[in-house]
Amino acid sequence: MLITLENTRIPWVTQVSPNEPIITLPPPPPFTEDAFQQTFSPLLNRFYTLFSSIVTYHNDLSSFLSDLSSGYYIQYTLDNLLQDVEGRQLLIETGEI
Repeated sequence: MLITLENTRIPWVTQVSPNEPIITLPPPPPFTEDAFQQTFSPLLNRFYTLFSSIVTYHNDLSSFLSDLSSGYYIQYTLDNLLQDVEGRQLLIETGEI
């Protein structure tokens, strides 16, 4: 059985003209560079600080691991550090050296 909607009238559809905009919005106010800087400067500074800290931590950790693998720390190997609780903590805190 096929149902067609040709004879069905939907009252709210017939009230809208196809050429008339449904919602008219006023144009947005111009957003200047000064307004952008005042609005987003604190947020951008926080993100910059976050990513700068991540890069610093990565560089320090890479330097520590390369020193560790080259034998700079004679009493430690990566396996020994990962087995020891204090060694794992040392790997986490490497960014603060």
